[in-house]
Amino acid sequence: MPNIDKIIKDLKNRKVFKSAAIYLATAFVFLQAAQLIIPALLIPSWTFRLLVVVAILGFPAVLIFSWIYDITPAPEDKEPGSQDGQETESISDTSVKVSPSTKNIILISTLLGIIFYTNILPLLQDLVNADRSFKTAVLTPEQKLYTKYEHPKEVLETIRLIDNNISRRDEGNTLEAFTLAEMLIIDDSTQADFYAYRGRIYFQFYELNKEKSGHLLLQSKEDFIRAIDLANMNRDPAVITCLYLASIYLIEDNIDDAYTMIKKAMRIDKKYPDVKDKLKEINKRRILGREKTS
Repeated sequence: MPNIDKIIKDLKNRKVFKSAAIYLATAFVFLQAAQLIIPALLIPSWTFRLLVVVAILGFPAVLIFSWIYDITPAPEDKEPGSQDGQETESISDTSVKVSPSTKNIILISTLLGIIFYTNILPLLQDLVNADRSFKTAVLTPEQKLYTKYEHPKEVLETIRLIDNNISRRDEGNTLEAFTLAEMLIIDDSTQADFYAYRGRIYFQFYELNKEKSGHLLLQSKEDFIRAIDLANMNRDPAVITCLYLASIYLIEDNIDDAYTMIKKAMRIDKKYPDVKDKLKEINKRRILGREKTS
């Protein structure tokens, strides 16, 4: 049977325990930071799970490299050499030795390299290959027109039901769509998509309302602006936001802002229903306005 005490002594001499502790501490701090950074940068939620898997797989690699490269120091007493005064070195003296700090830097760099090539690089390639028109700003240069965010399956099903109810264009189904949108916002008030859908529902209530309530129009406008401020809309909610804000500005006789928003809707998806028709309507109002001032 193996001598347990000798194995533990060898592990201590080769600093395996120390390297493992440093790795675990570094991985813990790194994963804690990732929990904060990943949602803030709108990186897909599966990224954190990938980091955890990589960190777990890296642990045995740390133990192996520690054992191989941090060999027990040579004994103080050297064997006597040949008669001409030369001394022979022990086998341990000729072994490759790597300092703990250098070793940890190599391990961390390797981990970061894996993360970069498996996750960050594909995202950068998507950005490079994307249509540059999608990278212009809605309100400020820092905000993109839309992002790519994957909702859970149950949320996608709720959004599908909202779309179906809105398409029927009656008060009962519109109210059902409004209830579903409210539930999404209550569950997660940080998602711009949900405010975009509720803003669209408010606008449909405005259209169905015979009195054309200004309150409904204001609520719709506030939801769309809230969605823009959150700056994490997917493509369809983004084009909905720009299209309906253009309609609201047109109702308010704010032609310039309406034209600005419809241009953004065109950049996002010019084939989206009603976008071209709304552009024609706005251009007609712009021409009429110029004729009146000339």
